[in-house]
Amino acid sequence: MLKDKVKVSLLFFSLLFIFSSCSITKSVKRPQKKAIKGSILYYSLIAQNHYNNRDYKKSIFNYEKILTKFKSEENLYQRQFAWTYYEIGYNYLALKNYPEALKNFQTVIENYTHPAALILARQRIDDINRITKPNDEPSS
Repeated sequence: MLKDKVKVSLLFFSLLFIFSSCSITKSVKRPQKKAIKGSILYYSLIAQNHYNNRDYKKSIFNYEKILTKFKSEENLYQRQFAWTYYEIGYNYLALKNYPEALKNFQTVIENYTHPAALILARQRIDDINRITKPNDEPSS
C-alpha cells in the first residue's frame, strides 16, 4: 500500500516535471538559439532533454558538467547549483540508484538555502526511505 502511494507520488512529480518542461522542449533541440553554448542554461536544457527522453545517464552527465565547469563560480550560482544537485538526485532516483540519489539530495540540504529545492530534496529523501525500508508488519 505504501509503495503504491510512493509510486503514485513519483509518477505525479514526474508528470509535473515533464509538463512544466514541455514549453522548453522545442528550444532544447537547438539550445544555441535560446542559450549561449557552454552556459549553465545550455547544459541544463540539454540535461532536461535527456531526462525527458529517459536517458538518465546522459542527463546526469550534462548536469555534472555544470558542477565542474562552474565550480569556481559556485557562490554566484547558488540557486542553479542547488537545482543541479536536485536534478542529479532525481535522475538517480529514476535509475533506482538510491544511494547516489540520497547523496545528491543531502548535498542540497547541507549546502544550499533555496527554499523550493530544500523542500523537494527532503520530500525525495522521505520517498526513498519509504521505498527502501521494509514495511512494518504487525507482529502476531
